[in-house]
Amino acid sequence: MTQQSDRDGNNSAVEGNNDLKQFVNNSPVLRIAVYGMSELINTRLSAKALDICLELLGAGVHPKALADVILHTMDAKEKRSGRPFV
Repeated sequence: MTQQSDRDGNNSAVEGNNDLKQFVNNSPVLRIAVYGMSELINTRLSAKALDICLELLGAGVHPKALADVILHTMDAKEKRSGRPFV
């Protein structure tokens, strides 16, 4: 794959993330559904944290990198407090 096609692929991914953020933010029903799914699968993220994640994804942050940072942060908090992060 060439550098140009890599850049084009990244641009379409960022545009897709922006579309997702705009779609979720403009639809209260979808926003509630996203929060509900987050609770259902026990992400342990607050509504504010989930909003921040959506903003970061909309800004082009790679989803896997974001997930890794969140998990690392939760693990560090758990180790510091000596009890599981719930």
